[in-house]
Amino acid sequence: MARDLLGPRLVQREAMLARPDLDRVASAAEQDLAQRRVYSPDSMLASELEDLIMVDWEQHIAPTPGTYAVELTATAAAQAQARLTEAVREARAQGASWDAIGKAAGMTRQSAHERWSKLKN
Repeated sequence: MARDLLGPRLVQREAMLARPDLDRVASAAEQDLAQRRVYSPDSMLASELEDLIMVDWEQHIAPTPGTYAVELTATAAAQAQARLTEAVREARAQGASWDAIGKAAGMTRQSAHERWSKLKN
């Protein structure tokens, strides 16, 4: 029943208690957070245990914010490339030369031709 009420958070807590770097002990008297020995009579954690787990979690995800920005930028770049390719296709369909397309794209006509000449209309 508690699992249904708490959902993924309960599952995450249970997984954290099973971590090899945390030792679960049988009684509150044995708990020593400095030694990473934790006591929890059930899957509900005391706030200091949640704080300990959150420190671990924050260290675990620390590289993610930087890579998330890279992922977003790469996605945006791929979308921009797709729009550029479509714009070149439309320009060629309207009779634009490779020289004009190259200038508009900031490259030589030869580079533009090599990059997009195989596009199908």
